Order: sequence, then structure tokens, then C-alpha cells
Amino acid sequence: MGNGKWKFDPNYSSKHIIWGWLQIEKILKVDTLDKEKYKWANYHPHFYKGTNDSNTLYLGKKKLDIPSLKDKGIDGAGVFENFSINRQLTADEFKLTRWKLPKWIYPQNDISKLSYHNDLNRWQEQENHTLLQTVSRGQEFVLNCDNYSIEAEQWVANLFS
Repeated sequence: MGNGKWKFDPNYSSKHIIWGWLQIEKILKVDTLDKEKYKWANYHPHFYKGTNDSNTLYLGKKKLDIPSLKDKGIDGAGVFENFSINRQLTADEFKLTRWKLPKWIYPQNDISKLSYHNDLNRWQEQENHTLLQTVSRGQEFVLNCDNYSIEAEQWVANLFS
């Protein structure tokens, strides 16, 4: 960051990092949305697309609702102010799209927990972590943590430390 703003530094190799968060309070289908009720969102690009069932607007919670972080008063959505190795996805010794993830994210029973990453050949289970060759599509992969709430909560809490 320079002068309080994110900026590109050509002296460093490119890295994928987690730069922000959104804990969802409400999911709204834009095509059926009461445009008057959500007038504040009319500027959003999703309001200018044609009709599409998957055109969705996600509203964040007022405050983050994760047990280990609840007493910290963290907003439900935001941008991290600085870089932290805890939020770096790219594995140091690899190219941009090779991610180093927690071990628990590795697919169980041949089922990926991460959207767009069902091809098991993309995953490598390591002793203390998981390596993933990411797909080129997307900026908003969804990680299904339904059966891993304890692990996911610890991982997310670590993003804020």
C-alpha cells in the first residue's frame, strides 16, 4: 500500500491474495428485486444486465458473525488494509495460479469443496497443506465449508490476525 491505497509493485512477482471479505446476510435475485426498495443499489452493474436467473446481488451482514471474531466488532464486509502472508493464496515456489491452501480443503470422497475445481487432477495433497492448480475462470470461488465449520472458522479467523 502507498498513500493509503493499494498499488502494484513491479519488484514483486504476481500473487493471488485475499484482499477482502463478505459474510452474506441476504441473497437477492436482481430480476425480481423491488428496485424502489433497493434504490441505493441502482448504480450497481448487475442492474444493467439483461434478464438472467443467475444475476444475483449479495448483501453483507452489518457485523461479522463468526464466534471467535464476534467480540472484535468487525464489519460484515470490507477490505484488508495491508498484505499478510496469511492471506496469500499463491504458493511461493510456483506461478500465480498454483495455490497453497489448508490441508482440510483437499477434496474428500472425490468431491471438491471449491466451486469450479471438480477436476481432481488439479489437487495435490501434501503433508501439511494442499496445492491447487486453479482454473482461470472467476474471482469469486465459493468454498463449501458445511462439514468443516471448525476448520473454516479457524482459517478465517487467521485471515484477520
